Amino acid sequence: MVAVVAVILDHLLGWPTGGFIGVDVFFVISGFLITGLLLRENATTGRISFPNFYRRRIRRILPVSTIVLVVTAIAAFLAFNSARAQAVFVDSLWSAFFAGNWRFASIGTDYFQSAGPVSPLQHYWSLAVEEQFYFIWPWLMIGIFVLARYRGLTSRYSHALVGSALALIVLLSFVWSVWETATNPTVAYFSTFSRAWELGVGALIAVGSAQLALIPNWARPVLAWVGLVGILVAVFVIGADDGFPAPWAALPVFSAALVIAAGTGGELRFLWPLTNRVSTYLGDISYSLYLWHFPVIVIGASLFGEGPVQQLLFAAVFLLASIYTFHLVEDPIRRSKWLESGRRTANGRARARRNKRPVTPSFGYKLMVLSLAVLVTGALAASAIALQKPPASSVTLPAPDTAGSSLSTDLPVDDSPPELKSLQAEISTALQATSWPSLSPTLDVAMVSAQAPSDVMWCGTHPVDESRCTWGDPQATHTAMTVGNSISMTYVEALRTAIGTDSDWDLISYGMFGCPFMDPADVASDSVEGCATRLQDATNAINRVQPDIVFVSGIGSSESVKSVLGQIVGPVKLVFLPGPPGDEDIHSCYTGTSVPLDCVSSVSPAWAATERNLAKELNQTYLDSSEWFCQRQLCPSFVGTTVSKMDGRHMTAEYARRIAPVIRESLVQKEIMPLEIR
Repeated sequence: MVAVVAVILDHLLGWPTGGFIGVDVFFVISGFLITGLLLRENATTGRISFPNFYRRRIRRILPVSTIVLVVTAIAAFLAFNSARAQAVFVDSLWSAFFAGNWRFASIGTDYFQSAGPVSPLQHYWSLAVEEQFYFIWPWLMIGIFVLARYRGLTSRYSHALVGSALALIVLLSFVWSVWETATNPTVAYFSTFSRAWELGVGALIAVGSAQLALIPNWARPVLAWVGLVGILVAVFVIGADDGFPAPWAALPVFSAALVIAAGTGGELRFLWPLTNRVSTYLGDISYSLYLWHFPVIVIGASLFGEGPVQQLLFAAVFLLASIYTFHLVEDPIRRSKWLESGRRTANGRARARRNKRPVTPSFGYKLMVLSLAVLVTGALAASAIALQKPPASSVTLPAPDTAGSSLSTDLPVDDSPPELKSLQAEISTALQATSWPSLSPTLDVAMVSAQAPSDVMWCGTHPVDESRCTWGDPQATHTAMTVGNSISMTYVEALRTAIGTDSDWDLISYGMFGCPFMDPADVASDSVEGCATRLQDATNAINRVQPDIVFVSGIGSSESVKSVLGQIVGPVKLVFLPGPPGDEDIHSCYTGTSVPLDCVSSVSPAWAATERNLAKELNQTYLDSSEWFCQRQLCPSFVGTTVSKMDGRHMTAEYARRIAPVIRESLVQKEIMPLEIR
């Protein structure tokens, strides 16, 4: 109950900040329960049956998890855009085979996918960690017990061997977790190797249950309350920026261990928060609750938005789904003889007939009946929320907040040069659209397209070969260079098109996807591979080539940028060119029920502040790109028939070509480059 409530509150309300530690409590409980079952089976039958173990696991885990996966995949195709729905379908396949943690770890470390919206199946990663652990741990226990019997060791010594193996696993896994959290936190969060110690702590409690039974009864409530308070402290103190899963997960893990140890082998009193009927029932349905809550929240938010009414609706939906799933699927199948041998099944049926008793409605079934009324109420609430959303034609665009703003999008369109004036007229039309026009490529295609043409992609992912990463006239007398991260790489197509075949200019790209322009010494250990080398190569190239202009897009901190600029020999003309502004990601805002206004972004006053301030401080040039994407601080997701951004931060290659004439015009108008207007 404590674990699932903490997780749900975190996902539903974003409060408390450390609610995600509920998963760590789950791991300890799971390690304790499963290891205890295995130890009792060995003590009763003299062996551990791996087939029987996994028959029980399949009955316990697979039916509900499969139902939620299927329902979520279908709902994703109905609610999301096709690109996101297809990604959810792939997630469901990984999750079905209990490998979701490695799927989400790989996406999180893959720069080209890390900025996408949250998968409604992301919570399946913890299920994958458990099942991977339980694929190895029973075999290890079997091996230890077989060795103990072969050596003629007593049960006491065989338990000691199991405990020693567990202690070693916990120690090694924790040390690995500390290292991986510090060097690669995204992978560490999902990794079985970095989480095994948490399950191992629970397993150690099961191994030591005989000793824990000796705890005096007066001490049990004290231990339990200390552990419960420790979990609550972790929930409110630990944040996403702390070292997690190690070392900070140690607080909820060992606090949960105290609570479990206090209730092992003896009577536990004076712990009413855990022993009341509501808490124990929530604990009973916690597996179904955990599986249902996240898809309902993620898909529901995409359809109905977020707010107190929506949150109540989501809570009602996943609570009802959990109640029904538990009583109609999870519990009956768990108690059934499904997958048992014929003889065991026949014996089970005979016992059931002998022990048949009149059935009275249980607490859970009463809840099911009462929940029908809640279900009707929830349906009415959903209708009310849907009706709150006005028709697209009646939506009024928000007035621009121009206080303290120097954005050129506040200038009248009539004062703009010709190319910009034409583009601004198209942006204005797009902002008034009430339905999605025919786009080429479509939004679905744009979302899964590469961030740049193939030759530019190569230059941003491989060591720079200037013969392949230079465009324009090879005999040019002037050179422009681009440096920075993926924002820089998306500008290459626009800049090389803007420069075109001008005989006086060529363009060299030294940018790299996922590698902001900064001092190589400041590159974090979890940055993309080769980032520090690329930054040093870029600095060396600037000193060697002495380009006339360096376009800087996608930068690190102000101090780090100034530090690397201090390594450049001789004068250099910098043009700070920020990426597209906006706060909407079409992966999230574009759904089966959305309209264009749902994907209109606004320009934050903080947008490009670092670039603006650096340009002013260093007496260099700042080129305001907001006028190429927005009008009066509002930015549509498409202009004309072209999708402007493929996600929340990167423009499409098609739009880069669309704005190339405007960029060329800006470079001339602002006397940045001596080009002729074409």
